[in-house]
Amino acid sequence: MKTISAIVITKNEEMHIESCIKSLQQFADEVIIYDSMSTDRTEEIATSLGAKFIPTPNFPGYGPQRINAHGSLTPPHTNGTPAQHQEIKAYHR
Repeated sequence: MKTISAIVITKNEEMHIESCIKSLQQFADEVIIYDSMSTDRTEEIATSLGAKFIPTPNFPGYGPQRINAHGSLTPPHTNGTPAQHQEIKAYHR
């Protein structure tokens, strides 16, 4: 059976993260919060709702952060095009 994963890139989203996670949990098997140095209650709220919380020490930009976040998916993951898979594999080498 396939796993549907949802990744949310955040920074200081305590005002929105609860509704976001609850919406995603309606169809996703796992919700991963890939956070960029939040200083508010984002982590507390996310983990209390069962989301996997991954803090990152910096924000290299949305594109690189998205690529980094893909490495946190529960294997096997088959999202994206073949070209995107190659890009992700090359980035993580």
